[in-house]
Amino acid sequence: MKLWLHPCICLDQSVNSLHIKLSEMVVFMYKEFQTSAFYKCINDIEKILHENYELIKDTTIILDSTWDLLDVDPFIELLSKSKYFNINKLEIHEAVDLSKFHNKKTYYTALSNQFGWYDSLKSECLDWANIKIDKHFVALVRRPTMFRAEFLKLLIDTFPNDARVSFGTINRPSSYLDPYKKIMHPYSIPIILDKEQLDLIRSTYSPNNQIIYQNLVNVVLENSVDHLYVTEKTFKAFAWHQIPVFFAAPNHVQKIRSFGFDVFDDLINHDSYDFEQNTYKRKLKVISALKKFHTINADPQVLRENIFDRLIDNDKILKDLVEEERKRFDPHDHLMQLKSAGIFV
Repeated sequence: MKLWLHPCICLDQSVNSLHIKLSEMVVFMYKEFQTSAFYKCINDIEKILHENYELIKDTTIILDSTWDLLDVDPFIELLSKSKYFNINKLEIHEAVDLSKFHNKKTYYTALSNQFGWYDSLKSECLDWANIKIDKHFVALVRRPTMFRAEFLKLLIDTFPNDARVSFGTINRPSSYLDPYKKIMHPYSIPIILDKEQLDLIRSTYSPNNQIIYQNLVNVVLENSVDHLYVTEKTFKAFAWHQIPVFFAAPNHVQKIRSFGFDVFDDLINHDSYDFEQNTYKRKLKVISALKKFHTINADPQVLRENIFDRLIDNDKILKDLVEEERKRFDPHDHLMQLKSAGIFV
């Protein structure tokens, strides 16, 4: 039996665990993602532990930071001072190997179905076989960063007529984009590919617009180029039946191969960039790999038809990963709790 003590805190009595979705709690329950929010979050967690102490005193407490690059160690330090918190029954779940805590597990597939985006995509029953591919590349950047802006500018300059891109479609004041305007010049930003993504769930995770599927290669600009972090951006490439190329941390492709995915090494030389430690050089090597691919494979529609069975196989692998991850934590349940709290509509 599951009891939600908070939109981000679930007591699962069947396995005797208290699952605290820490990343989502910090991001969604407070106005700003900043240090002051940490203390508010700690206070709220301690209050819930106190109010439900008889229910949770013998449970395993899971601090789950898989949703974002969040260092959980400060939370552990602060919570350890609470008499309602048993650090000996604490387990850390993260998607990046950051925490120094001894009892932790790193789930690199934790975002394979974040907020149920994969389930939502499957419910659309899209006819993937008959989607017409008219461009080689698509690259989607909702939240801008400097390394993403620099890479995307180079991608557009290199493939001005064969790359669909979005940039800076996050809902922020126009001044938010000012630091990136010089980098992206002469391109005006935001660059809106399908529609302005104002709703985190519907627009970002379930775009429902086939223009993003009409491209052979998904150029994934991951959240980090320093830490090995596999987000939904990577998994979308396989769900959308596309060839993936990654501007991410070193060894990202190697990790994706370990899940069983076909990364089309016969078409893209991923090893030419995947092990490069220097971010600037890695950026150039990714572009070089794309240029070689583009030169050899002139017709994206024909190539997609030739490899379509392999694209289907990748989606099957993703489906299995999603089902395995669901055993750890069901994203649909959490989304319903967030909606009930008025965070999402």
